Amino acid sequence: MNTLLTRDELAALTGRKSAKAQRAWLVSAGWPHVLGADGFPRVARAVFDRHLGVPSVRPRQVDAGPRLDLVR
Repeated sequence: MNTLLTRDELAALTGRKSAKAQRAWLVSAGWPHVLGADGFPRVARAVFDRHLGVPSVRPRQVDAGPRLDLVR
């Protein structure tokens, strides 16, 4: 999965197709974004998930093996 929203996803989110209109919507809604070289806004998927209340998935802590420091 891409770390950035696709153009289609961004259009669905904002309800707008032009880069200028999408950026205006993102600014008015307070969504962080950056502009690409092509002028279209880029929104991180993590920002999208956070705004829509998707719980973040934390990576499981890897078992580092036995705790030899606890053995006497």
